Formats: sequence, C-alpha cells, structure tokens
Amino acid sequence: MNMPVAFSLLNMLNLDFWTVARNTAVWWSPIVAGFIGAFGVHLLTQSREREKWILDSKKQEYRELLDALSDSYMSTATVSAGFGNKEDRTPYDSIGMKQNDSIRIFSDRIFITNDLPLVELADSWREAMNKYTYTTDGWDISLKAKPNEDFDKEYERIKDRIVAAANRSVPKTTLQRLMFWKD
Repeated sequence: MNMPVAFSLLNMLNLDFWTVARNTAVWWSPIVAGFIGAFGVHLLTQSREREKWILDSKKQEYRELLDALSDSYMSTATVSAGFGNKEDRTPYDSIGMKQNDSIRIFSDRIFITNDLPLVELADSWREAMNKYTYTTDGWDISLKAKPNEDFDKEYERIKDRIVAAANRSVPKTTLQRLMFWKD
C-alpha cells in the first residue's frame, strides 16, 4: 500500500493522527518505555562503574604506598643506626634502593593526591631515614630517645595517616554502600 492511499484511507475514515496514536498506545508505549528505561540504566551503570574504578584505584595506590613504606622500614630497621657511614656500603645497597623506592612512590600517586599531603609525608620520611642511616653519634644518654625510636615513631605516624586516609575513602553512607553492594 503506498502512502497517498494510506492517508486518503485515514481521511476517509475521518481519523486524525492523535486518534490513531491514542488507539495504538497500548502496543507502542511499552516499547518506548523500555528504551527510556534501558537508557537510564545505562547511564546509572556507567556512573557506578566509574566510581567503582576510582575507588579500586585509590585502594591500590594506598596499598602500594603502605607496601613500599613498610618494606623500606623493615629493611632499614634490620641494621643498626648509622650504617650509611660505614666504609663498605655494598651490603646496604639493597636497603638504599628500597629507601629510594619508598620516596619515589609518594610522588607517583594519581588518585590519592587530594587525600594526603604526599609531599610533606615524603619529606618527613626522607628525613627520618637519613637521620637513622647517617647518624654519627650513636645513642647519647642525654637524648630522650634512641635513633631507632625516633625512626619507629615516624614510621608509625606516617603509616597511621595513610591508613586513616584510606579508611575515609571507604563508602560510609547508606546510599554509598547501596551503590557498591555487589562488591
């Protein structure tokens, strides 16, 4: 059936477009509603997946930062303070590499830069490692703390700040938890 004949039939039946649309809405409205619903679900899913990816990336960065910090701390603390002043430093090369890696990892974070003062923490950690590594006076009885106690305190302080920031980034509200209920 060609178009002019269809229009003439509609005119002959004295039906206009809105009458036909209203009478056929029972068949086409579920299809349109389905398309609108599918588009809405697509937008919500896309947003949820992006947020999940960001949270996963933050979790990974916090984990890498804590791993590097702990690895540097554990390897440095296994030797006595002032080991950087020894004549033969070859046995300590691996410790130096771990120390450098722990400082580097503070600077290559992408997703947690707004959550932590990374530059301040890196400077503080570098200073604590240098004091421990290159201390020349050993433990002076007039000092309140041994070099390793200051080093331990600084490690604990930085680790606690990282853990606290990681815990703040976890979804807390009911709506946030509902968004990630499958995770």
